[in-house]
Amino acid sequence: MASASILKWFPGTLYNSALNVVVMQYKAVSHELRIFPPPVHFDVLYKLYKCGCLLELRGELCDLDVLTRMLKVVDKRHLLHHCFQALMDQALADHSTKISTVLSQTYVQRCNQVSSEQQQIDNLVLQGLAVSSFLAEAGWLPDAENILTACQALLADSEIPQQMTRSLECCHRLLHVQNGYCRFEEAERTYNQAMQLVKRLQSAGATPNLSSLYSEFSTLYMLRSNYAEAYSWSVKALQELVPNFPKPPLIDVLRQSAKACVLKREFKKAGLLIKQVSRISFLISSCM
Repeated sequence: MASASILKWFPGTLYNSALNVVVMQYKAVSHELRIFPPPVHFDVLYKLYKCGCLLELRGELCDLDVLTRMLKVVDKRHLLHHCFQALMDQALADHSTKISTVLSQTYVQRCNQVSSEQQQIDNLVLQGLAVSSFLAEAGWLPDAENILTACQALLADSEIPQQMTRSLECCHRLLHVQNGYCRFEEAERTYNQAMQLVKRLQSAGATPNLSSLYSEFSTLYMLRSNYAEAYSWSVKALQELVPNFPKPPLIDVLRQSAKACVLKREFKKAGLLIKQVSRISFLISSCM
């Protein structure tokens, strides 16, 4: 009897076989997919992608609620990017509307039609932050900007400190996107909105951490070749750091401060900051 080690074929797992059946019978079971837990639902969509069923995959991921659900499967976020890129490439080939544009238009429509109920506004804001972050990661910046602009408009008139803090987060992310493709006039408006929100929050006694926001200000001024202001804001960003500051944004703050130091010919300071970035990055990678 041949040993298992020399077999050229191994049977798939029961789970993978079940996924194959779901994909083959997709039209019959598609309306039932949302009763699955998000990780299982994601695996079905990824199997559609692997099997080349891009039309069915597009139908699923064009739904804003389905995408938001899939973003909860954080350990497979990179695979979701693979699916989206395939759909973007297909749209480019057949001259159809990009899926990122469909999603941003759907979100803006929801914002225009939302009621004044605070819970609905909160849920819509959180959805906008999640989806725009995903789009920005892949470089689909115009659509991310549209979502964040609509998201910001939902919170613009709020006087509640918690809502103003979320509005400031929207400004921070919007500024990051606008910096990403040099939308300087729009970035200037976002900068002014953020500064007004900071003053309003401080007047209300709230103390949000402003390190990442100040670092984004530094990036804006650096892109506009105002190196003195870029350096000044990078110093303020470092001064806002606290001991338990999250590691990924900490790396971003330190990197931007190092760039600003180089532009001001503060090479020793830049070297120290980069060494800190390398050490923190090593610690993160060793824990994964």
